[in-house]
Amino acid sequence: MLRSRVRYKAFTLIELLVVIAIIAVLIALLLPAVQQAREAARRSQCRGNLKQIGLALHNYLDQSKVFPPSRLNVGIVGWNYGGSNKTPLRYTNASGWTMLLPFLDQGAMYKAYDHKAAASWSYVYGVYSPPDMEGNPDTVNAKIIKTRLPIFECPSDPNPNFYPNIDQYYSISSTTSGGARTNYDFNIQYLEYYYQGCAF
Repeated sequence: MLRSRVRYKAFTLIELLVVIAIIAVLIALLLPAVQQAREAARRSQCRGNLKQIGLALHNYLDQSKVFPPSRLNVGIVGWNYGGSNKTPLRYTNASGWTMLLPFLDQGAMYKAYDHKAAASWSYVYGVYSPPDMEGNPDTVNAKIIKTRLPIFECPSDPNPNFYPNIDQYYSISSTTSGGARTNYDFNIQYLEYYYQGCAF
């Protein structure tokens, strides 16, 4: 009795290589499309952030009849607001974003923030913590200053979202534990450039 031979069909090496090449080409074509879709989503989120900030600014304007200041009691380049007279105006170096917190669904953070204390050190002729500094930024508002808020961050920015504790013109001294960064800021005058970039 003769047995019929069963032949099994399989891919040849050439066919396998062709299939792999086709898959590689498809992946190469799809990856840019996926990256573009992700970037479009990030841009959309960035526009959403700006829209929310814009609405918060107008809500603040409706309530206060003015827009929030870019910075609050900034102490830089040797200016002496308080001095030995102990006037009410003391260095706090706070960002105007702190005034918008209640309008950005951050009422709890706004209440926890000590508005009478400094948000960061002053950089005055190479010396941090001048005598007119109000409170110690390393202890009073340190926890809030380090808190990241996604609404202040552009997801397309590849840079770190946190300023480290190194000496630099970010109003973060070498003794602090760093602070959250923002991609959006007020348009402020030249002499206050030290304080651009910090969320609080």
